Amino acid sequence: MLVDDLPPLYRTAAHARASPEAAELRRAAARGALVRLHQGVFTPSDDWARLDAVARHRLRLRAVLPRLAGRVVVSHESAAALHGLPLEGRGPTEVHVTDPARTGGRRSAGVVTHCGPLPEGSVVEVDGQRVTSMLRTCVDLALRGRLRSSVPVLDAALRTGLVDEEGLLAELEASGRVHGARAARAAVLFADGRAQLPGESLTRVVLRELGAPAPILQQEFRDAEGRVGFVDFWFGEQRVVLEFDGDAKYTEARYRGGRSAERVALDERKRERRLLRLPEVREVVRTDWAEVHAPRRLALALRGAGVPLLHS
Repeated sequence: MLVDDLPPLYRTAAHARASPEAAELRRAAARGALVRLHQGVFTPSDDWARLDAVARHRLRLRAVLPRLAGRVVVSHESAAALHGLPLEGRGPTEVHVTDPARTGGRRSAGVVTHCGPLPEGSVVEVDGQRVTSMLRTCVDLALRGRLRSSVPVLDAALRTGLVDEEGLLAELEASGRVHGARAARAAVLFADGRAQLPGESLTRVVLRELGAPAPILQQEFRDAEGRVGFVDFWFGEQRVVLEFDGDAKYTEARYRGGRSAERVALDERKRERRLLRLPEVREVVRTDWAEVHAPRRLALALRGAGVPLLHS
């Protein structure tokens, strides 16, 4: 979603927060008609409800940034949102910026301010805002050492073709960071642009946590009728396919290819039957967001299919 497509913001100036107009905005928020994004800044609740995590955070940025010092640079999760990279869950409720002039970070009024130098090449302009580059944004998030949040971002960035592993490792080196550098390097080396959706990226991390053998990503299968399709994960030795079934496959038009959700479900069933007739596929296991966030059921399903796991 482009910034121009975002819903309107209703603001009250700091000197006018006791005005009747400001009081009416607060009453509308109390009724549920408006959502408060920042002190004195609101947006219609109905419009807010239809936004995805990235669009929500972009709108939050529009609410907050005019009140921050001009020298700050949008960074971390907030920069990811402006670059169109995936965010966890419903997205952060705080705006992240980096202030090169500060020697210490701070958190205040819905804003997390990071500190540290930003070389000129690590800052770009997106939607009229100074933002850490895609490379720097990926590195900043990877330095936190949380594969579950960094790998989906790294996979998505690699998938754009605008960054590559060599560039990410060079940016990590240039950042000069020591704390978290080993974990960040591991995340970069684990990242794979073949993952098509954040759910697939998270599933890869969970498979690693479970100690599953490394699957082949996006393996193509064909039969006498022609192409069956690409599968998310294939454990070749065990002849097991693992598919991530996110809601987007059925609910978002960009993934349905003009088909109804019912048609997509029927096509998936037909595709699975064709896969199971192939000698290379003995079983198809399906997982979803709920399982990868609490993967005990996924572990049981994989073990039941004959996929060995070192952990559970």
